[in-house]
Amino acid sequence: MEKQTTQLPIVENSDVGIMRFCVRILFEHENDGLADALIKRFGGATGVFEASYEELMGVKGMTERAATFFSVMPRLRRTAMLRFVGGIAMERERDAVLYAAVYFMNDRKPSEVCVCLDKNNKVICAEKLTENERIRELASIACGHNAKKVLLLRHEPRITEKERAIVPTPETQRQLIKIIRLFDTLEIELVDYIEYGNCAFFSYARAVDGDIGISGVDSAMEEKRTKPDWKTLAESYYVYCIKNTIGKSLE
Repeated sequence: MEKQTTQLPIVENSDVGIMRFCVRILFEHENDGLADALIKRFGGATGVFEASYEELMGVKGMTERAATFFSVMPRLRRTAMLRFVGGIAMERERDAVLYAAVYFMNDRKPSEVCVCLDKNNKVICAEKLTENERIRELASIACGHNAKKVLLLRHEPRITEKERAIVPTPETQRQLIKIIRLFDTLEIELVDYIEYGNCAFFSYARAVDGDIGISGVDSAMEEKRTKPDWKTLAESYYVYCIKNTIGKSLE
């Protein structure tokens, strides 16, 4: 006697179709009301997968099992996609930019990741920051994984190749100074701080050498990177906008 198999529902190529498919699989029956409520609450399928467990549980009809599934999927997706880069050396700017392109694929919100490297520039781990206790969290991640070097990646959807340069906000200035001082104290090398978005990026390590432009992914440098002298930022990148502020802070 042949074993009967249950045919999976067809996935419609739309946010509503994707969400109804996921809900039918999770609940083992149709629940279009919940699927539609999720789309309405979070603005689309991407918004649902970016929502936290607590936010998902706030939707009527949501179960703990389904909320757990939706909230952990982005992390599992990234783990699967980035598995092939584990242990690969991040020696070039291009390595870091392509890593950011994969990590932030389909993301719509700003977010930041701390990539820990060993002494040979090989990836140990990549952990997303919550931004609540940013400096303390960076120290915990870097020290917890015994990182010798750190690469910071920030997803900024506002970045495009059409922009000529980034002028940092006062808060960005203060945070960057704190980050530089933190890793200097911990004797951990800050390899670069890259802001990525829309197939373009801005490198703070480039800014040390006076290059304050936004570059396309294809123009990321292939050469092995050299260690930036972060304290020269006051005389290069920030010279025209915040020289006094950062200059006094680094004295």
